[in-house]
Amino acid sequence: MKPLFTELEKKEADTYSLVLSSAGIGNRVVRTMKGFRVDVPEPLSSAALEAIGRYLEENPPVAERPEIPAPQVPWNYSGVLVALLLLCIHAAVSTSAAPQEYMTVFGANARRILDGETYRATTALLLHADAAHLAGNMAGLTVLGGAVCMITGTGPGWLMILFGGILGNLVNAYAY
Repeated sequence: MKPLFTELEKKEADTYSLVLSSAGIGNRVVRTMKGFRVDVPEPLSSAALEAIGRYLEENPPVAERPEIPAPQVPWNYSGVLVALLLLCIHAAVSTSAAPQEYMTVFGANARRILDGETYRATTALLLHADAAHLAGNMAGLTVLGGAVCMITGTGPGWLMILFGGILGNLVNAYAY
């Protein structure tokens, strides 16, 4: 056996071996210190070179494209802004002359929502029972709101979040 192709990568050596086998030329792939080589019987070496030459003519080597990393999407900070907006609204309501009035007029009340005051499903999203409720919503909006907006875009993301909250309040009113 005569070493015909040397210092090949495994995939290239296997391809050459397959081409030679399909042309009826016996061969073997041998691992060496510098990669792989393809050995053929000495009397068939010129036929092997011709077969590989035809293969390479029909299938020119494709230059490998450099891997282009996916663009890094920066974190969407709109969740932080919405959380701060909720904090400002909560502070304004809490420090007003009659904070309980806001809950009476704008809070989620299942009976009133079902009696036609559906605006309450929206306005209730801005009111919070206490600081723990507010903190939980702020944390959720900061992390999850930012993630949703990072995936879908700021406008569509907040519309989905808003409509999800409204729908949740309506379903809650009907279930209550």
